[in-house]
Amino acid sequence: MSRLRIPVLLLILLLVQPQLASAAKDLEVGIEDERLMLTDANEAGRVVIEWRAQGVEVVRLHASWRRVAPAGRRAPARFTARNPDDPHYAWQELDTAVRLIKAARMRVMLTITGPGPHWANQERGRRQRRWARNAWRPDAKAFADFATAVARRYGRYVDRYSIWNEPNLYLAPLFSCDRRKRPRRCRPEAPHAYRRLVLRAGPAIRRADRGAEIAIGELASIGGPGRIAPLPFIA
Repeated sequence: MSRLRIPVLLLILLLVQPQLASAAKDLEVGIEDERLMLTDANEAGRVVIEWRAQGVEVVRLHASWRRVAPAGRRAPARFTARNPDDPHYAWQELDTAVRLIKAARMRVMLTITGPGPHWANQERGRRQRRWARNAWRPDAKAFADFATAVARRYGRYVDRYSIWNEPNLYLAPLFSCDRRKRPRRCRPEAPHAYRRLVLRAGPAIRRADRGAEIAIGELASIGGPGRIAPLPFIA
């Protein structure tokens, strides 16, 4: 059996190699540094020039729902989440980062992501980690409204968005468990929550910025206890 496999594998590699060489021409160089870009504008202004000089083409930023949207247990009265000009939104940090990247002649990729504000999530359990308490079954419609505001505000500067950062780690609960049965039975829940977010936010982004690319499945590359590995998550 093994003698037959080797020639077949070599043939496959020979057939694929020209395609790989062609695809390499379309590869792009990207980078991300959330701490720098969103918290230290002076240093970021210097560093983005270095990135450009080193061949970086795309810079990825988080449009963080919790950082931008108003906080609190309830949404403010008369808050219009789909309107990027609503005074309750705080875009200043993200505005500055986008401006610096564009001034350095690089492209911006925005990951529209949670966790969200308390009022937009179905919080459960005080024993959850801090990030999980605000990423617990997020309201898909509320998230789509936020995605609309993001795309309306930055559509002139951004041509690619992705939906939620590493949902196989940062979308709670990852599993739903039946505690009444022994041994306890758990099934993945986060992939289904992610599907709901995508089905709502994807069309919302498209309506707000018709020419945009929309990426999904921006997953962490690791699995392990209490996590969902990328392939099972997608499946």
